[in-house]
Amino acid sequence: MFVSGKCRSLDNIILTFPKLHVYSDITERVFRRYGIPCTFSLSKPLGKTKAFLDLTAMLESIANDYPRLLFSQFLISPYFRKMPEIFREYIPQISLNSGIIKGKNSWLNLTKTLTGLPPEIEQKIKWIFKKLAPLASIKEKGTYKQFCEGLAVILAELDFSDEDTGLKEQAADMLKELSLVDNLALTASDTALRQFIDSLKHVQNTAKTETEGTGVQVSGFFELRGAEPEYLYIGGLKDGDLPSMPEIDHIFPDNVRTKFGLVNMKRYLYLQKFIFQRMTDSSKNLHLSYPAIEADKVFLASPFLPWKAETVQHTPGILCREEELLRQGKNLLSSYIKEINNIKTYLARKYFGINSHIPVTNIDYYRTCPRKFFIEKILKLEPPETKEYKVETMLLGTIIHEIMEKLMSKQFTTLDEMKLHAENIFKKILNEQPIENYWKNFIRDSFLSILPDIYEIESKLTDEGYSFMEAEVSVEGEIIKGIKLKGKIDRVDKKDNVVELIDYKTGSAQLNRLEVLNKGASLQLFLYAALMKSLGFKVERVGIYSLKDIRITWIPGRNDKREGKTIEDYITAGMKYLDATLSEMRDGNFTASPLSEQTCRNCHEKPYCPYIQTSS
Repeated sequence: MFVSGKCRSLDNIILTFPKLHVYSDITERVFRRYGIPCTFSLSKPLGKTKAFLDLTAMLESIANDYPRLLFSQFLISPYFRKMPEIFREYIPQISLNSGIIKGKNSWLNLTKTLTGLPPEIEQKIKWIFKKLAPLASIKEKGTYKQFCEGLAVILAELDFSDEDTGLKEQAADMLKELSLVDNLALTASDTALRQFIDSLKHVQNTAKTETEGTGVQVSGFFELRGAEPEYLYIGGLKDGDLPSMPEIDHIFPDNVRTKFGLVNMKRYLYLQKFIFQRMTDSSKNLHLSYPAIEADKVFLASPFLPWKAETVQHTPGILCREEELLRQGKNLLSSYIKEINNIKTYLARKYFGINSHIPVTNIDYYRTCPRKFFIEKILKLEPPETKEYKVETMLLGTIIHEIMEKLMSKQFTTLDEMKLHAENIFKKILNEQPIENYWKNFIRDSFLSILPDIYEIESKLTDEGYSFMEAEVSVEGEIIKGIKLKGKIDRVDKKDNVVELIDYKTGSAQLNRLEVLNKGASLQLFLYAALMKSLGFKVERVGIYSLKDIRITWIPGRNDKREGKTIEDYITAGMKYLDATLSEMRDGNFTASPLSEQTCRNCHEKPYCPYIQTSS
């Protein structure tokens, strides 16, 4: 109405809901997005305002050893005006990618665990911890006066204020009141920072802030008893909200209220009807609305609404920048297909050309899903998601591979001898890793718990005549003319004139012989076998060593022996699929075509994938 010119003054518009608290946050966000000024008539406790929420986040961060979300909220707060600007630029990214749960040391070691951060971020984090030191040093034991004085110093040094001076004065008044708490006790006693925070929250919630301003007036339903707005919009008019039942009063039940002439249930319902009818009758321009459905829950309209008087109203005009950009977007994606294909062809030739040595792992990755491969491996795009508090899969794999390499390079006659050697390996390898002591101890204890099962597997390999030959074996070669591969085999064992190839996996992993032969799944080990064969080795079998299931899955296995299949049959199948795969990669074919439906379940591109859209 305002954009179209029907209403020239926003001050003449009143917006209300029977339950304003349900809609207040979304209303404020929408008005802010469209650039429409609004004023909420309801007073709000200071503790619910953004500035004091950020202040509380700072104190709770100190008390709880700097948890990720609370500490990040404080670091990017606009109300601490002398906070380094670099925090507002990088802390959101750090919060997503760091995996931090809490801990001062975790924040100080960010540059060791995350790449791409500017060097000054570490100095600025040290600077902020130095500023917080006065409170951190007494967080377990201090007086209210000490907490108030320490907090006042921090607020002054970080310039806790807003555009006007009201915020700084309000904080000073609160601290002045809290500093007197020690005088109320007969004897001064020490307290913890957490108790001080609870007291500060209580003071904040008892102090109200009145919103003053111009624009659309957003009010509670019962506040409008004497209002005569020119334009009135009442939303949320669903049955149960208007009329609504009063809260149960256990001290004065309804029959007692009736006897003493207080507002009882009947009068409460009549009051709501009277306010609704008076407002709607006195308003020159009236708009009523109710939500029809939420998820699977269907709502009924308020019985106060006129029966069969629904109208559909179209809002004209462009109300925000997003809608303007959508209107301007006239070129369809199909018009860029030729350009996109040219880019794919260029990248395909660059990465998979005749003179390129292609990593063996990329073959399986592409066959899993060409589109997923293009997005993650070629374009190197990653979704912005919150990193879980765990050791990165690649880092864990590197640690486990190195431990197994050192451990298997020596033969052991007893389990105790293997365990003693493993302890020495852990001390050397884990001390060099940039991970917390918790994870170091977790990896160590977990590995030692499965060591007896590893000893049994290695003893069985020894009984079969195999012995450790080499780990992390780099291989490369041209097994098909025009196709050059390279890779690194986790482990090679030897027996007389033959070898076996082993690939370590930290999770559950098995080789399915039928999927290898019929679908071309899990080709990595068979392509390694072909490379070893081209270098003069005779490969007898390949296997996946799962350190989660504590077992090795071999191919050829028992069923292969019964059917007369050898490793040569699998190498031949792998070469056939390799030739077809490289042909598609070089043609720039990155269509969405998963080898298994299981791939789509955990794919970040699932909401946008054309394969999912067409199959569903």
